[in-house]
Amino acid sequence: MQTNETLNEVIAIISKFAERREAIERVDSSTRILDDLGVSSLNFIDMVLEFEEKFNVSISDEELKGISTIGDAVNAIASAQGR
Repeated sequence: MQTNETLNEVIAIISKFAERREAIERVDSSTRILDDLGVSSLNFIDMVLEFEEKFNVSISDEELKGISTIGDAVNAIASAQGR
């Protein structure tokens, strides 16, 4: 899957968990998942599980700690896919 497609899929998944609905309208790769979009810590884990299922990858605990923005999530998925 191309990075642009991955970005769009990541945004679609994150939008299901975002508490700040209005913030979804203006996201980009630097948008912070917890702070800007209001995703709770518990929902963050569920969101990552959806990433793993959708992209057929496993995101390590170390990579998980490094995910704070949408771009970080895309990069973690690409890394897990071996790109």
